[in-house]
Amino acid sequence: MNPPLRPLAPDATVDYSDLAGTPQFADTPTAAEGLDAITALYAALMRASFGAMHNMTNHLIELHGDVAHTRTYMHVNAPHFSGLYRCTCVRTDHGWRIKYYEFILHTVERPTT
Repeated sequence: MNPPLRPLAPDATVDYSDLAGTPQFADTPTAAEGLDAITALYAALMRASFGAMHNMTNHLIELHGDVAHTRTYMHVNAPHFSGLYRCTCVRTDHGWRIKYYEFILHTVERPTT
C-alpha cells in the first residue's frame, strides 16, 4: 500500500480570502497556515460547497530551480463562478510540496489575469 499523498509543505499557507465576501462563504474561514489549520479550513470550505464540481484548465508552470510558480484557471458548474489558482511550490527531500496556495475569484467587474 502506498503512503498517503502529502502535497503541502508543513508550513504551507492556503488563502481563499477572495471568497470571504460571497454569500456562500460569509461565515466560513478563508485562510490558514500549517497542516492542522489547513485541514480544518478545507473541512469548513467543503461543507459550504458540497456537491460543487469544477473544471481546471490552462495550466502554467514556471520553474526556477527548486521553486515553481503555477497558475490554473477554474470554473465551477454549480453554483456558477470561476477563478484562478496560484501556487508557489518548493522542491524538498520528499518531492515537490505546495508552500503557498491562493484562490482569486474571477468576476465580470474584476477579471483575473
